[in-house]
Amino acid sequence: MIFDLVMPMMSGVEVCRHVRSMSDVPIVFLSGFEDIDQKIESLLAGGDDFVVKGGSLTELMTRIESNLRRVRCCSHSNKRSISGRFLRCQFRD
Repeated sequence: MIFDLVMPMMSGVEVCRHVRSMSDVPIVFLSGFEDIDQKIESLLAGGDDFVVKGGSLTELMTRIESNLRRVRCCSHSNKRSISGRFLRCQFRD
């Protein structure tokens, strides 16, 4: 999943905490903010990576693939979907 820090209804950090309480799906933050405190807050909330907008698309795609590779080799969960008040995700192979 890819979240920005600024999202409608709730922040990306709040969404991340909610998703993380139900799933180990990889979460990458993609944001225009470069503040180190915001990066740390995002990672402590359960984010797996943080990429600043305006960088290389190749770097973003490589980081996403790296996170997906970790999940494929380490996944022990058969959970195929998560849902909540503002979020519903279904995962496919």
